[in-house]
Amino acid sequence: MTGGTQRMSSQNSSAPEIICGIAPYARLAVAGLIQDRAANEAGEGRWFLLHRTEPWDGWDPPGGRVEHGETLEQAVIREVAEETNLEVEVGGPCYVRLFDEYKGERMIVVTMACRVRGDTSDVRVDPEAGVGWRWASTAEWENMAEKGVSGWQPVDVRRVTRMAPILWEAGNSG
Repeated sequence: MTGGTQRMSSQNSSAPEIICGIAPYARLAVAGLIQDRAANEAGEGRWFLLHRTEPWDGWDPPGGRVEHGETLEQAVIREVAEETNLEVEVGGPCYVRLFDEYKGERMIVVTMACRVRGDTSDVRVDPEAGVGWRWASTAEWENMAEKGVSGWQPVDVRRVTRMAPILWEAGNSG
């Protein structure tokens, strides 16, 4: 190792350099921020969260890596269907986060505003994706984040749950 930089493979001259143990690239992933069409008593929406136990025990929106050739919309529709058996419509991207370490790699996660097509009576959580699911208000999800039982920071929960309804409203005002 010279000056904090090391080649991943001396046989491949196009191999990316590893700087401080982190590759200079990131995988692309999506998260489906699924908003319940029904509002609670205060007029707030609720958000679909999966109870995951890997890589940590917490509550987060469904999602995963974008596969080669997929658009963000195609990826989130596929990931949500695989993890929850739900069919969603997509309003568009509403938030982007960089994880420096997620399952051994850097990950850029594009959160997509989604709504369920139909009802949630068909939810079947893939055992590899999680162990349960629930609807949570913004305040409930933010509280989970404050307690460390969500991979999200409270400020990110506030931002994304404010952004998604604006995106849906903007899409419907054309």
